[in-house]
Amino acid sequence: MMSESDAKDRDGTSAENERPKQPETKPVANPHDRFVKVALANRLVARDFLETYVSDEVKALCKLDEHQLIKQSFVDAELSEHITDILFRAPSIDPDKSSIYLYFLTEHLRKSKKLTAYRDWTYKPKIAQFHMEDTGRDEVPLIITHILYNGKETFTAPRKIADLVAVDDKDLAQKMIEGFELIDLKNIDDEILMKPIWSAVLTMALKHIDDPDPDVVAMIHKLSYHLREVERSGKGSDLLVAFLTYLFRASRVNRKEVLVQAVRTHISEQAGRQAMTLADKIKKEGRAEGRIEGRRENQKEIALRLIERGFSTQEVAEISLLTLSEIADLR
Repeated sequence: MMSESDAKDRDGTSAENERPKQPETKPVANPHDRFVKVALANRLVARDFLETYVSDEVKALCKLDEHQLIKQSFVDAELSEHITDILFRAPSIDPDKSSIYLYFLTEHLRKSKKLTAYRDWTYKPKIAQFHMEDTGRDEVPLIITHILYNGKETFTAPRKIADLVAVDDKDLAQKMIEGFELIDLKNIDDEILMKPIWSAVLTMALKHIDDPDPDVVAMIHKLSYHLREVERSGKGSDLLVAFLTYLFRASRVNRKEVLVQAVRTHISEQAGRQAMTLADKIKKEGRAEGRIEGRRENQKEIALRLIERGFSTQEVAEISLLTLSEIADLR
């Protein structure tokens, strides 16, 4: 039987001073999810985050400081561009008992989605199966899911699968599975979010990413001490770059020079230079994307003319270079 400690090499190390490795997963297309992925792969951010948001009841059962990052995604391949998941394993305080799994899921949760609890319900069996195969234990571990939400709307979706089950007896439906813990960033005061030094960079950025220009600059100012500590530590370069990239890609600030100046003023001159480099890179990417989009629009115009003239779908595809599904959307 493989013990959980034997499986540790592929799950990560608990050493505090070792540089954390990035999860070996498919690159995340969405900037919100990319930021979460990079930030929580940093061991110091993860430690802060788990210590802050995992319930005392769960913390009492495991050695949270010895958590391991599991380098595996449990999201279906066809959904991997829309959903990001992070899984941590923390050993039980009782060496004879199974580890506890802490699952963090972001599903572009910018809006309250009715079936969130259902998706959570489908991922837990996969995690349990992974645990049993990885450790050789024929038992289901405790798996606690946290949904990281930073949407503008109030989160109103059911948090328990029982509330989605089509029966009137909800006590009976509740027997199917329990719900998830919600970290509703919009309803947590900044002062509370900012107590942990490292994870505050993650939570404050997610909470305020949709704010107008002055408020985003104010958020950077609030985090100035945290960001300087991250920079001075020498262990947070990946987090700082992820933070800056997230701001430039996802914030509503149109004048990127405003962000560059805020970074230079409230963090450091070096961070300001990084911000300027990122701004130039993203600007060039935008131009390239614009050219690509222009070509796509031209292809669609050609396809529409061919359709009007009675060409078959296959002929339209060969001439316009659009896919069959793209042509079907034009009809």
